[in-house]
Amino acid sequence: MISVNKDKCIGCGECTKVCAGLVLKMEDGLPVCAPRGCIFCGHCEAICPTQAISMEGDFISPAPATDLEKQIMYRRSIRRYKADTPDKQLIQEALDLAQWSANSKNQRKNGWSVVLGKDKIDALLNACMDWCRENKVNRALVRSVECGINLITCGAPCLIFSWIDESAINHELDCAIASTTAELLLRQRGIATCWGGFITRLVNASPELLAMAGIPEGVRLCCTLMAGIPDEEYPAIPRRPKANIVWTE
Repeated sequence: MISVNKDKCIGCGECTKVCAGLVLKMEDGLPVCAPRGCIFCGHCEAICPTQAISMEGDFISPAPATDLEKQIMYRRSIRRYKADTPDKQLIQEALDLAQWSANSKNQRKNGWSVVLGKDKIDALLNACMDWCRENKVNRALVRSVECGINLITCGAPCLIFSWIDESAINHELDCAIASTTAELLLRQRGIATCWGGFITRLVNASPELLAMAGIPEGVRLCCTLMAGIPDEEYPAIPRRPKANIVWTE
């Protein structure tokens, strides 16, 4: 559960805007958490300007000792972006450098498809919604977008699709490692990201959507990064549970 220090809370509502589980809402000027649905992502705790919110439980919060630790611990899944399209050259640099990520047998059969610009992404979003309606699936997801809660693309001005030839030994793992590496490199360049599970599953379900997203034939789309200039900043690091380790000595 989430606890709120009423003496510290200034009622800004930032925590409700970044709540990934949509379980926080404002009541009488204070954030209130629903009894179920919290995924303990820590966004509310990290964005609170007065440290009025905390997650209850056995969590740790070590201070980052190196630049690498800071980069990893301050990484957040960003779902609010400015309208500006991120610089194409910066994306190119990050994806080129991601070629140094770990890769099974050094096969490097993965690639990227990048959709730039809100108009193109909105067209893809609408095509995904139409596909859901035609196939009578994901009705709650469609309704949420119609009500102004876009969980499919989050209004991102850039989508980075990570795909790979299915003949690769560990195709899904290789894509995930490359995407994780690219995510950190993009963040270093001021481009925030969020993993797009909904858009990945929807695009994968239709050859027409795959083509619209620029995915070549004969490959498998594994991961999607929604990307853009962040329209939210997190001043703190949320706590995390200790690593679950089984030692054999």
